[in-house]
Amino acid sequence: MIVDCGDLPNEMQRRLLIHALGQLQPDYLPRGEKLERALAGLRSGERVMLGDMSISGGKLWTLETAPPRKSS
Repeated sequence: MIVDCGDLPNEMQRRLLIHALGQLQPDYLPRGEKLERALAGLRSGERVMLGDMSISGGKLWTLETAPPRKSS
């Protein structure tokens, strides 16, 4: 899923991210500090992990299921 955050205010970006995560991973909805750290990273263009989702930041946020973790 691709979310165009463009020049949306911070609160709209937060709500949009929560909505998108709710659609893709309804069992996991981050709140508080974890969500705020992720939003700061996304706004800076970083890639963040929330639950089982990998999200690429920047103007367009790309949400995708993270690949399975390798077991040692």
